[in-house]
Amino acid sequence: MRDRQIKQLNRKYLNKDAPTDVLAFAMPHPKEPGKNVFDIAVSADTAARNSRFYKSTPQKELKLYVIHGLLHLLGYDDLSPRKAALMRKKEKQYADT
Repeated sequence: MRDRQIKQLNRKYLNKDAPTDVLAFAMPHPKEPGKNVFDIAVSADTAARNSRFYKSTPQKELKLYVIHGLLHLLGYDDLSPRKAALMRKKEKQYADT
């Protein structure tokens, strides 16, 4: 996904008028009550840009974004420094396996 596309999603769902690296969505399944469907949107543009900044590769950044999105879907958040540190620890754990 391009920055332009993820920016539109970020504006629509989070009221933030800027591109972001990853968005994760959990929605009720339209045909199976009690079940959910999940979606993770990642920005390839942001991955390419951040890979240069962090001296990584776009592929490693994309992998990290998907892991980050999955952690959100599993109930983790990064809204406080302590919770963000836990997410970073989990991201590293899963990215290195």
